[in-house]
Amino acid sequence: MNIFQLLVIVGMLFSWTAVSQAGVIGGVIRFAGSIVESPCTVNIADSKANTQCYRNGKHYQAQQTLKNFGATRNELPLNLGTTETKWLDKKKKLAVMSVIYR
Repeated sequence: MNIFQLLVIVGMLFSWTAVSQAGVIGGVIRFAGSIVESPCTVNIADSKANTQCYRNGKHYQAQQTLKNFGATRNELPLNLGTTETKWLDKKKKLAVMSVIYR
């Protein structure tokens, strides 16, 4: 068998598998990982941080006063995670808030 005949046979096998896969209508998909829920929202107004989380078809809310934040952690509703505020200036007018999910 020469190289040309071998290439023709291999080409026919590949074209046959491509045609057989094109006709598939259903099947099972398996994956590893997690289904991700939407994140909580944090709105800052009137020196308060209002945190809202949507879980299991319900809205959950927590409210914290910004002057009490400091560098400590505060809990999200339903124990979903924590928030941490780090002040960038001494007057506590500019800060970075980190939200850490469990």
